[in-house]
Amino acid sequence: MEDYTSSMSYEIFIRRAHSCDRHRKGASLDYFRNLQNTESGRLKISALGSAAKQLAAVKGYLEKAIAAFIKPRRGRKLSPVEVQQLEALLPRIAGSNSAAELLPLIEQGLAVTQPYKEA
Repeated sequence: MEDYTSSMSYEIFIRRAHSCDRHRKGASLDYFRNLQNTESGRLKISALGSAAKQLAAVKGYLEKAIAAFIKPRRGRKLSPVEVQQLEALLPRIAGSNSAAELLPLIEQGLAVTQPYKEA
């Protein structure tokens, strides 16, 4: 159950950033769950690529989501403090070596962007 919950946090963050449906712009919990399962050895599907390749993709989706939050749009303009908090996550995401290291960063991103969640 933990994998599903943490994967859901990833999906919520991406969807909140892009105001998009599932399966667009990397907004599917499956990306994160597959990464977790590949890293733990529970999933061995060569079509998904290595854990390193999946990690790079997930990190890229997170970085694009942060960029989308920072860019003002549709009446959503983050405060300078919120922008600074999200920007501070970028080098930490880039330096992460696993899904486990990304999870607290995703949670921080969700906390910062809580006021901008979809109704």
